[in-house]
Amino acid sequence: MSDGILLVGSLIAAGYLLLLLEAFVIPGFGLAGLAALVCLGLGCLMAFQRFETLPATALLAGVVASTTWLLWWIPRTRFGRDIIHQASLGGARSADERRKPGELGVAESDLRPSGIARFGEQRESVVTDGEYVPRGAALRVVEVRGARVVVESAEDQSAATS
Repeated sequence: MSDGILLVGSLIAAGYLLLLLEAFVIPGFGLAGLAALVCLGLGCLMAFQRFETLPATALLAGVVASTTWLLWWIPRTRFGRDIIHQASLGGARSADERRKPGELGVAESDLRPSGIARFGEQRESVVTDGEYVPRGAALRVVEVRGARVVVESAEDQSAATS
C-alpha cells in the first residue's frame, strides 16, 4: 500500500513540476507539457487501480481542482502578469469591431501609404489605397478589409464636394 502511495504521489508531483517548468521556463506547449499531462493522468489512473474508489476519486477531483485554480490564479499574480501577454487573454478585437466606414480620425504619422492614425483616444495602424497623406491630416475610414483599416484624406473629400 505504501509503495502505491509513493508511486502515485511521485507521478502527481512530477506532473506538477513539469507543468511549472513548462509554464515558467520553457516557452510554448511542448514535450514538458505533454509529459506533465501524462504523469498527472497516469498518477490518477494508478490511484484507481491501487486504491479504493473514494480516495482515488478524491485525488482526481483534487488534481482537477488544483490545476484549474492554478490556471486561474497565476495570471493574477505580479509574476503572472509579467509573463502573460494581456491581449491574449481576450482583450483583442478585430478591426471590424474597432473601426466603421465613415469614422473620422487624424494621421499621427505620414501615410506612405501605411502609418498610424488616431481615432478618439485609440491609435490604429492604417493604410491608404496608395495615396500619400501627411501627418496631421484629417482621415476618413473607407473600408475594413480583414485586419486592415483603409483610410483616405477627409480634407480631399471636403474640398471636392464644395
